[in-house]
Amino acid sequence: MLKFVKENRRELLFWCVVILLAPVAIELIFIANMMGAEVAILFFAVFMKDRWILLLNRWDRLKEYVASTLAIISCHAVSNPRHFYLHAATSVALFAVTGSLSYATAIWYPVMLLGGDPGMPFI
Repeated sequence: MLKFVKENRRELLFWCVVILLAPVAIELIFIANMMGAEVAILFFAVFMKDRWILLLNRWDRLKEYVASTLAIISCHAVSNPRHFYLHAATSVALFAVTGSLSYATAIWYPVMLLGGDPGMPFI
C-alpha cells in the first residue's frame, strides 16, 4: 500500500496544479517534466505577473469610467428630485389613463435629451 508522507503530498499537490493549469499553458508540462512541478508553477506565476498588471490597469480604467459616468448623471436634470418626481407622477398617470407604455415613456424623452447641464463636458 502506498503511503503519503509529507513530501509526497506536496509533490502530488504541485502536480495536480500543473495538470489543472495545462490547458491554459501547455509549456508547463514540458517544464515540469524537465525541472519539476515546483519550477513549473514558479514559471507560471512569473508568466502571469504581466497579465495581472494588465488586469489591474483595466480595472482602474473601468473605475474611472464609472466615476465619470456618475458625475455626468449627477449633473443631469433627472437626478434632481423635483424633476424626477414630476415626470414619474406624470408617467404613472398617463399609463393609468391610456394603458400605453409608449405614452408613459414619451414623457421622459424631452428631459433626457434636453435636461443636461450645459456646463458639464461630455467625455
